[in-house]
Amino acid sequence: KPLSGKNISSIIHFAAQPGIRLPIEGYGQYVSANINAYLNIFTWGLKNGIDRITYASSSSVYGNYPKAPFSESFADIKPISFYGATKLANESMAPTIIRKSNMKARGLRFFTVYGPWGRPDMAYFRIAANLISGKPFNLFGDGDALRDFSYVDDTVNAVIALHNELESRPAEYHDVVNTGGGIPRTLAEMINIAESQLGLELQSNVSAKHPSDVERTFADATLLHSLIGKHTPTPLESGMAEVIKYGLIRDEAFFNWIEKNIEGLMKLN
Repeated sequence: KPLSGKNISSIIHFAAQPGIRLPIEGYGQYVSANINAYLNIFTWGLKNGIDRITYASSSSVYGNYPKAPFSESFADIKPISFYGATKLANESMAPTIIRKSNMKARGLRFFTVYGPWGRPDMAYFRIAANLISGKPFNLFGDGDALRDFSYVDDTVNAVIALHNELESRPAEYHDVVNTGGGIPRTLAEMINIAESQLGLELQSNVSAKHPSDVERTFADATLLHSLIGKHTPTPLESGMAEVIKYGLIRDEAFFNWIEKNIEGLMKLN
């Protein structure tokens, strides 16, 4: 049965095909989820009188930008992954879709969101799971990649506040906002933190960096703070402690499933 917009006042649209590692023959999944479905959401919203949409973009739009921290004001950003290209396309599409309507839209550039109940294909999740299970971790590169790790609670709070702030904007308004905290850490640091907290050493199978992996993500949080107030990001040590606490309550069958399906999961990221 089709949804009715009668009792819906606004939309937060985060559904997508995530990750960067799908092979080129799978790029149609990005187009289907990140372009076609995205357009369907906006079209439905316009037809049903929805006047506010907050949607997911990504730090992947910045690619390997030579200057850091990454600012929303950068005009010549170039994604290096097809996933990132679809997210940048979303940002270009939104103002043209809402033109001459009562709708306003905001894209949120997420920066490596992590935490309990996260995606099991992401590195932080597999680091914790493999430490607990004793299975080797597939490490791409030497661990020197910088990531602006964003704890899930911080990100959720930012999403709610930014969506509420958007309500005060005029019709046809559109912007994009970084949601990262601006404190990048290396993957090697994350591994060391997890090892220290568990008192275990991670066994790793090292291979070359994936060509779609960016060298760093580093958010300029100036705009974020100006819109919703300054906040102190959750330290990586505290965030990983929660991830590990979550991992320790999972049963062995769960981690065996992760190990069995790791190839498919890795293709998602």
